[in-house]
Amino acid sequence: MHAWAYRRSVKLHFIDPGKPVQNAFIESFNGTCRDDCLNQELFIDVPDAKGKIESWRRYYNEDRPHSSLGLRTPVDFAQRARGLCPRTPE
Repeated sequence: MHAWAYRRSVKLHFIDPGKPVQNAFIESFNGTCRDDCLNQELFIDVPDAKGKIESWRRYYNEDRPHSSLGLRTPVDFAQRARGLCPRTPE
């Protein structure tokens, strides 16, 4: 990874060891991915893993309600933010 970043002039910045709160959003996503996908599936080979993980990613972004978005899906939240969906009365 270091060689790839160096060749592309990408500066890597890592969180301090033992400080997951420095990147809480990613740590939360990683936990959800592990609990809801990786621990639930048996992967036969790399193509199988890619397919199952891609299916879960689509579910996570398109169908799964997120509490941080008022129990809306990310797709619905983004569409409403852009004014593409009528707002529901509060």
